[in-house]
Amino acid sequence: MDRLTFAQWNARGLRKSRLEEFRNFLSLLKPSICLLNETFWNENTNVKFQSYHIVKKNRTDRPGGGVAILIHKSIPFFELILPSLTSIEAVGVTIITNHFGPVDTITAYCPKGDCTKEEVTTLLDRNHQFIVGGDLNGHHSFWSSTTRPNRSGKSIYSALLEIPDANLITPKNMATYINPGTGCESTIDLTFMSSTVSADSTIQTGPYMGSDHLPIIVTTILTPKDVHTGTPRWVFSDKWPEWNKHIEKTLTNANFSSITAPEPAYQLFRDAILDASNIIFSKSQPNKSLKAEPCRPWWNADCKRAVASARKALSLWRTDPCSKEKRAAWQKEDAIKRKIIIQAKKLSWEDFITSLNPQESHKKMWSFVKSMTGRSGQSLSCKALKTDNGSIITDPVEKVNIFLDTFFDETEHPRNPDPVILKEIEKASCSSETTSLNSTITMEEVIAGLQKLKSNSTGKDDNHNKMLANLNPTNIKHMQHLFNVLLVAGVVPQDWKEAVVIPLPKPNKPTDDPKSYRPISLTSCLGKVMERIITRRLNWYLESHNLLQKNQAGFR
Repeated sequence: MDRLTFAQWNARGLRKSRLEEFRNFLSLLKPSICLLNETFWNENTNVKFQSYHIVKKNRTDRPGGGVAILIHKSIPFFELILPSLTSIEAVGVTIITNHFGPVDTITAYCPKGDCTKEEVTTLLDRNHQFIVGGDLNGHHSFWSSTTRPNRSGKSIYSALLEIPDANLITPKNMATYINPGTGCESTIDLTFMSSTVSADSTIQTGPYMGSDHLPIIVTTILTPKDVHTGTPRWVFSDKWPEWNKHIEKTLTNANFSSITAPEPAYQLFRDAILDASNIIFSKSQPNKSLKAEPCRPWWNADCKRAVASARKALSLWRTDPCSKEKRAAWQKEDAIKRKIIIQAKKLSWEDFITSLNPQESHKKMWSFVKSMTGRSGQSLSCKALKTDNGSIITDPVEKVNIFLDTFFDETEHPRNPDPVILKEIEKASCSSETTSLNSTITMEEVIAGLQKLKSNSTGKDDNHNKMLANLNPTNIKHMQHLFNVLLVAGVVPQDWKEAVVIPLPKPNKPTDDPKSYRPISLTSCLGKVMERIITRRLNWYLESHNLLQKNQAGFR
């Protein structure tokens, strides 16, 4: 994977048009991690990013402030517990890297410029390698020759002298802050690194995005360990007729309709589908490069031109900060930019709502909503886990073993089945008498079982619902034969008894604790089609024979 890139920015309110401009910045630059100050978020703020996890600390006692870190969903990390500081708002994570091990990453904001040396030392004197960035409102001639030292500046300077491994990598007079009233520039957004991490790192300012602070871009020598590259997924095309012909040819040549042994029949049918899929279709390849934050569907040419015009106007004013005309021109362009961005987003929603009709697919609708709001499924493989003894686990195999120990307690003994019920089951399975429950599965039942296959997840056998839904009548007939062979023999294939278990985090629980997850099992799509058929028969039998109690409302 490429080297980690950090974006550091005091946003002065990451909301409305500024939030949307920042999303576009993420899409273009693709930073690995973002350190944010003054988000102005509160408990009612629900900002989401498709490609990033958010670790944040909102100000609760008054408006404003707030800090956050965005971590790309492919990077292993866990949240860092920081002590409470009186003058500094801070939040941190620990990322796991190759060669350098754990690296503490902290964003900090000191609103009044009055932090103490002890508070700065708490942030910089660490057991791991570290990167600390933020707006501490510290003025000192060591990094800005145009300002006189204040309390924060003196505290930072003293802490740097006493901590041998702490390095300030922000160049002198980098001009990260522009006073919107006077145009005066100063350097108050600082970046600190441990000595080893700072080697070969580069730092520069980024583009203007509406705040009076410019973003800072830091490229490091760090590379993340155990990066989540994504699970290979089937990539389908419109070649379903050709795909069906491959399956027909394989099954016909093997005289599939005459096979009555359950295991050979299942293996042949399963392999015929997979072989044809591997020939006709493809699978996505693991990608070790960072996936960019998707562009918003409404971010159009007008938005791009407005952003460019505002940046150009600011650049002109910075060349002549005493010019009231250039300052007014910049403020005007910036106001126009904000209006255009908000208006473009509003019109996009209106056009979409107007175009809705009953024939539109739900998938298309929700895809648009997610693209507009930035919501997406949560990536889990990037989460580092902590064991009871404090060890940090990022290796996928070790994480699997920890989840197995958490989800499945081997000390629990399985319940002994009721002998009376077991005897009835054995008697029914050995009976040659045909009933409504064990009669031959019809073509109509198979077709009904194939209706509304929604899930895109596959079980251990790797058969996808889209494959089953696109089988032609001849191959559906082969599926019917397989189901009847299994039904007569009373056999369930081993693939159908095993599941791919996905750990999903519980709400508001620490993600580095294995106990904070619940298991979700992905079973065979082919097996679930037969389950539907059997379930319909059982439901009909129980209802028609009045075997369910009248006061039972659920599961019927």
